[in-house]
Amino acid sequence: MKSKLTFLTMLLMATAVVFTSCNKDDDDDPPAEFVAENESFADYDAWTYVTERQGPSPSLGPAHQGNNADAVRKIWEDPNNARSDNEQYPVGTMFFKETKDGDGNIIEMTAMAKRGNDFDPDHNDWEWFMLDPATGEIAQRGLFDGMCNGCHMAVADKDYVFTKE
Repeated sequence: MKSKLTFLTMLLMATAVVFTSCNKDDDDDPPAEFVAENESFADYDAWTYVTERQGPSPSLGPAHQGNNADAVRKIWEDPNNARSDNEQYPVGTMFFKETKDGDGNIIEMTAMAKRGNDFDPDHNDWEWFMLDPATGEIAQRGLFDGMCNGCHMAVADKDYVFTKE
């Protein structure tokens, strides 16, 4: 009887190990769709720091505030980003840009998130965000075809990301 109980216990433990490792592999797969919410951007300044740029930029055009000599733009990326061999980012990838004026006040917060699930297949499924500088919450979101997609198409070969070489 004791050997049957030991055998059953070992069988249950082995089953649990197999089940756990199978589920772990499933969890490592990128989601089919990622829908960013306010909390998705809450700790952006703890993400991987990408770069700082100051002054006017021809790529910004009239779409962004702070396209002048005093503006400072800092960019972060979600630390879970990793481009694949085909130079595409996985679903769930996020970038965040904070623009400050010459006095150090945040005047604009923008972000992009790879949404997936054919959200916008013509533009690699990126969704664009304007966040409220006072609260950090999403003020506007969407395709922004005449703005974000239009400019970011210039770097379509880099999966729509200007700051990644």
